[in-house]
Amino acid sequence: MLRTAKGRAAILAALPFLFLIQVATAASLDVSPIRVKFAAGQRSHVVTVRNTGDDDISVQADPVEWSQDSDGIDVYTPAGTLLVVPRIFTIAPGDEQIVRLGRVSAEAGDTEGSHRVFFTELAPSRGAGEAPGLSMRLRLGIPVFVAPASEPEPRLDLVSTEQIPGGVAVVLSNQGNVHIQVLDISGHMVGPDQPEAVSARVTAYLLPGTTRKFALRFGQGAVVSSLSVTTDTAGTVEYALPYGR
Repeated sequence: MLRTAKGRAAILAALPFLFLIQVATAASLDVSPIRVKFAAGQRSHVVTVRNTGDDDISVQADPVEWSQDSDGIDVYTPAGTLLVVPRIFTIAPGDEQIVRLGRVSAEAGDTEGSHRVFFTELAPSRGAGEAPGLSMRLRLGIPVFVAPASEPEPRLDLVSTEQIPGGVAVVLSNQGNVHIQVLDISGHMVGPDQPEAVSARVTAYLLPGTTRKFALRFGQGAVVSSLSVTTDTAGTVEYALPYGR
């Protein structure tokens, strides 16, 4: 199982975790930082990978370009502008490995560049006569962002809303030039026997120019008059809805 010093917040920020069935002994990894941000002209960065388990662990690091489709689903393609050194390494128990991230060019685009680096635990070789077994192999992807050449301008727009049983479905669009990570969406209620506000506990990235639909369930009979969307780059954004009027 993955353990990090950052706890639950670190796990959320570093999603997704992909667990693969292999003949292996799952070790414990600590990756720091859990999110990398390059300045517009910055060429290199470092990530530290630590083995907090009791056995040697071999790891493969794979950089990918990160985009999102029309539904806000993550799409990964082989990286052409981000390099990782070393790509494969072994860490002894209690030891650490410095992994260097490098940009092919120092030029920055009009919008923020988005990548991930996936750290995958490699299955060790079985000894002679060792029986096959099943265990979990870790794959962890950390976000890597490259700042745009112009001033960062996060902008989160409410595209549409629809009342649904017990809540509301909303479509949010990132019309800025940098990513927006939605950390929480709270609904403010109207009507008898309703709490003043209820959190929908949403965590998701919207890359520049992408749109995503959220079905927010606040409870039986909920009528939502407004939403508070808390983000990492755009702050807290308030939207009034027509349903409580």
